[in-house]
Amino acid sequence: MCLTLKCIHLVVFLLLSNTFVIKSLDVLEVTDNDFKSDLLLPTIQIILLVNPYNKASILPFSLGSIERQLYPKHRIKVWIQSELLVSDKSDDKDKKELFQQMLDLNAMTVEMLRKWIRDNRKQYNDIELVLGHQSVQDLHEDKYWTTDRFKRLIEMKSYGLEISRQNWAHFVLFMDSDVVLTHNQVFLTLTRSDHMIAMAPMLYSLGTYSNFWAGITPKGYYNRTDDYLPILERQRMGEFAVPMIHSCLFINIRHKKSFNLTFDSRLITQEVSPFDDIIAFAKSAKMNAINLYINNEEVWGYIPPPVDSTVSSLKSIEQDVIDLELESLVEGPEFPIASSLQSYVSREKNDELNVDSVYVINLVRRAERRKRMVTCLQILGIEANIWDAVDGKQLNDDMIESKGIRVMEGYLDPYHKRPMTFGEIGCFLSHYHIWEDMIGRNLSKVIVLEDDVRFERNFKNRWKKVLSKFDTNTHDFLYLGRKIQDSKNESMFNELFVEPTYSYWTVGYMITRLGAQKLLDAKPLEHMIPVDEFLPVMYDKHSDERMNQHFPVRNLRALSVYPLLIYPTHYVGDNQYISDTEDSDKTELTSNTIHPKHTEL
Repeated sequence: MCLTLKCIHLVVFLLLSNTFVIKSLDVLEVTDNDFKSDLLLPTIQIILLVNPYNKASILPFSLGSIERQLYPKHRIKVWIQSELLVSDKSDDKDKKELFQQMLDLNAMTVEMLRKWIRDNRKQYNDIELVLGHQSVQDLHEDKYWTTDRFKRLIEMKSYGLEISRQNWAHFVLFMDSDVVLTHNQVFLTLTRSDHMIAMAPMLYSLGTYSNFWAGITPKGYYNRTDDYLPILERQRMGEFAVPMIHSCLFINIRHKKSFNLTFDSRLITQEVSPFDDIIAFAKSAKMNAINLYINNEEVWGYIPPPVDSTVSSLKSIEQDVIDLELESLVEGPEFPIASSLQSYVSREKNDELNVDSVYVINLVRRAERRKRMVTCLQILGIEANIWDAVDGKQLNDDMIESKGIRVMEGYLDPYHKRPMTFGEIGCFLSHYHIWEDMIGRNLSKVIVLEDDVRFERNFKNRWKKVLSKFDTNTHDFLYLGRKIQDSKNESMFNELFVEPTYSYWTVGYMITRLGAQKLLDAKPLEHMIPVDEFLPVMYDKHSDERMNQHFPVRNLRALSVYPLLIYPTHYVGDNQYISDTEDSDKTELTSNTIHPKHTEL
């Protein structure tokens, strides 16, 4: 009886002293019991401020990244603020189309928010949506960050900080609605940093943008320092004290010092600060000796680069999302999509990049690479033929001899001074069979990609421009990506192309039917060398005359895209680097010798 009374008193105390309501755990995917601790995990108040129109394309991913966190949802409250745009029905015809586009995107944004809240309300401790009203005509089409926008943002963040304290949250997370967390343990990891008052997961973007500064001027503006890139590129890993964090930041509001943090420069009386929420926050931290920390121990997520104007934001945000999605697939998990918002993620209609076929070479045993490439192609809207590569692990001497294959006598790798590997033979045959298939199907031009492709920004639009300027009457071959070996001796063909010298890699190229026929006519199987050595020989730019002499007709007419459109996902020395050509047995099979039986790769 006494124990029962104590339990009742405990429940009453919790209800009175903590506004995080106790909910049934049977609807939760993750509970406190899933973590090895006798203590309940900290409560989190998420403050999500959603732009009323220009985050529609990324919002399903942003909400999806909250949804996918491995953290008990009953310990999380979500407060979302956005605005309903209304029109004054202006007769300005020049702006009418822009305003209508903004109104349509706003309607979609609000619809997604309401749907996500409706489908997730029971799982979280609480979700609240606050919608203000704003005239679309009041939005500045040339300047995105207006004083009025800053004022609204500062007011909302200040209010968010206040309601987090009123709700007795342990942590408040201020998260921009274009942040996508691809790692599912961000909440769990950063709320474990109990000794820190303010911290953020480092987010990747396009170029060198991120959600932290490593230096700040006395007046509060950005200052690039030598510390920035080593942290951004994760040459140094850990938790680092920095002068500025933004866009996705946790504040431990159990700390007394957290009451001195503010987003409003008008509350900073000791010195003048720019009217900017993140600069005010950084200055208030510095004035009160509060360290701000950035954590780059994992690849936590992504954020688009900032925009300058309303018009440019509408044009660029969708492409930025595509580019960031592709980038996330290089480093790890793809963008998470909110389970109830799948239908709001639009993809381009598939096409073959205005060539007859797109081949993607993939080893059957590299299923993870195939999956990544298929996802990349879906994101880009590219119809492709996944081509099963010849696997060096499956080759044997009888198969090689039956195809009439002889490695070029005396060939040694220029760098490693080793014979050709069976992986390199398989790679060559994979490309060779595509050239044969192209001729057999009478295709006029095709693109060949390997499965470790990293697409550059705005790939598809840039490719359309490149293809429109490529003349198949004057050239047979076009590098989309390569390793340039002799850049000083290369010359520009025009503003889009260079005349390539000796180059490595066959990560991606376009070839015409005539070009493929020239390569086959050279009978390369009789004097086989790696395919990325063979191509420079055939366009007569190889530096080794001993190789050239085996192929007297070297008439492939080649160009390279400038700047390059694709690169490999990883390089030698990277943690995730895999080479199926380098990491295989060497062959001694040449024009004059037969290699003895070898162990299977």
